[in-house]
Amino acid sequence: MTIIIMHTCLFIGVAMIMMPAQTNGLNQLPRHFYPDGAAVMNTLQQIAGAIGTAVTVSIMAAGQERYMTNAGATNPQVLSEALTVGVQNAFLFACIASAIGLVVAFFIKRVEIK
Repeated sequence: MTIIIMHTCLFIGVAMIMMPAQTNGLNQLPRHFYPDGAAVMNTLQQIAGAIGTAVTVSIMAAGQERYMTNAGATNPQVLSEALTVGVQNAFLFACIASAIGLVVAFFIKRVEIK
């Protein structure tokens, strides 16, 4: 149940971030380019999501493989430990990427709408 609650909080936060971020991005464009800007942003969001998922799963698989190579895959317990190590590597990558995004967010300038 804890995982469900945390996951729900995560995606509520994502929803609260995406709309202002898209609005801030579109405010950089002239008004007649808003439809094009929205289309580009939505397309890039899908592409970045796919790339991020692929990179994260690759990091998880590499961590899992590295652990199994070092520990030897003779014991079934090693498989679950390897998965845990791989998931920890993936979460570490996600935390680092999030921290970088947070730092970059502090440098976004506010533009007055005319």
